[in-house]
Amino acid sequence: MSNFTKPKGTRANGTPYSTQISAKADRDVTEDGDSRLSRTYAIHIRLDYPCPSPRTATTRMVGDKFVWERLYECKGRGNAVFQASQWFLDLRYDGARKEGSIGKVLQGKEVHECVVVDDPWKECSYGSEFKPIRLLNRLLDEETKKRVIEESKGNLKFADSPFEKGQSYPSLEWIEGAEKINMKPIKVGLNTTIDPSLNDMKYAMNKAEGRASERKKNRQESWFKEVHNQDNRRLVRKMREIGAIVHIKEREKKRKTPIIKKKKVTAKQKEILKLELDEWIEKEEKRALARKKIVKNNLTKI
Repeated sequence: MSNFTKPKGTRANGTPYSTQISAKADRDVTEDGDSRLSRTYAIHIRLDYPCPSPRTATTRMVGDKFVWERLYECKGRGNAVFQASQWFLDLRYDGARKEGSIGKVLQGKEVHECVVVDDPWKECSYGSEFKPIRLLNRLLDEETKKRVIEESKGNLKFADSPFEKGQSYPSLEWIEGAEKINMKPIKVGLNTTIDPSLNDMKYAMNKAEGRASERKKNRQESWFKEVHNQDNRRLVRKMREIGAIVHIKEREKKRKTPIIKKKKVTAKQKEILKLELDEWIEKEEKRALARKKIVKNNLTKI
């Protein structure tokens, strides 16, 4: 469960916030739709016929469509969608203002009709807080649309509602009667779940807090510690099965085996050993001196 607070308004650069929780979300993408890393996105403006491109783009053919392609490097797909919309509007404005401008071909067209931003990092993904109108989920290519519809298991469809001027148009829409929230049971304790269709998340959290305070009052282990201990026990059982650790009873049996005591060395035996050691040291010293003499003689001959 996410522990962030939903942001409101716009960022310093004018980009609106967008929040989306997804089970398949990239770890490098924050909850507000931004990426911690700069990434490259391909932006296409689809054309009815081949036209010379602006200086910042190239004319290409993608599938059966001619497009103006431009690569943007920014943090998150939401920012890429915002930049793509601004680029399209700037070109269309120049086309209306200047005669013979390249942007003349965009007159009478809207952003959602022409602009497509790819999703190479799969940031747009169906989740419990999916909203089609968010920047992260707009201006999708056909491949991404099909993938997200498949993830939604029939809750989403291609947008086909009439366009209202001055309002953002989504790439996908909810089908009539679709479940717009995650209806999976909410886990609030060990082997305890709550049906979200009957109770909301606030009720589930309050009930979980009540259980925790009851455990604390009765001086019982917390649910987290209990789960942690269960995992530890499971791990210990597996280690015993493969022989990585030995049960304490088996260890005690090994301890009970008689230990052979070392024989005590008498003073006379110690004296004999000391004499033998001195004799050995004397012999080694003589050998070392003899070797040195031989080496010295050899060097003088040379």
